[in-house]
Amino acid sequence: MKRNFPRPHAISRRVALAFCLANTGLPFAAAAKEDFPNKPVRLISPFPAGGSTDILARLLSKHMFPASGQALVIENVPGAGGNVGAALVARSPADGYTLEIGAMSTHAMNGSIYKNLSFDPMNDFDTVALLAYAINAVAVSASMPVRTFPELLAYIRAALLHKSNCRRHDPNPRRTYATAVTDTV
Repeated sequence: MKRNFPRPHAISRRVALAFCLANTGLPFAAAAKEDFPNKPVRLISPFPAGGSTDILARLLSKHMFPASGQALVIENVPGAGGNVGAALVARSPADGYTLEIGAMSTHAMNGSIYKNLSFDPMNDFDTVALLAYAINAVAVSASMPVRTFPELLAYIRAALLHKSNCRRHDPNPRRTYATAVTDTV
């Protein structure tokens, strides 16, 4: 008895040759790909040395970056509430070799406080990772006659304070002044 099995699909010699030629370059393409990073990476901290972003940058450099085999160069570029450092990163090539430790002040608040920024905080940056989560707090002297936040607001609105005060090393002291000026307290 003769059985008719379906004939397997034949590939023409031209298709087979084209497939082989196309795949001969793959090992060379993989070898030509550069490892990242192949040079030191700059990490811009837009605040003065010794602050929380500087400490975080140094921890990142010490514990996470050595695995790459390249140096992580930390540069503190303070000024204008973090805008100088953020603008430097925004103007840098988007090649992954210039990073910034941004903060809520540089990428959220400064857009409301300053009329003309030299960068667009929403479109000139890509978020890579969340490194830390910080909570802002309101604290007053124990000698003040307020014990609750509504009492503090009433105290401020009664014009007993001539200006707001913030902690000495705050990366953006204008956040407190801005709320008083814009009447959001």
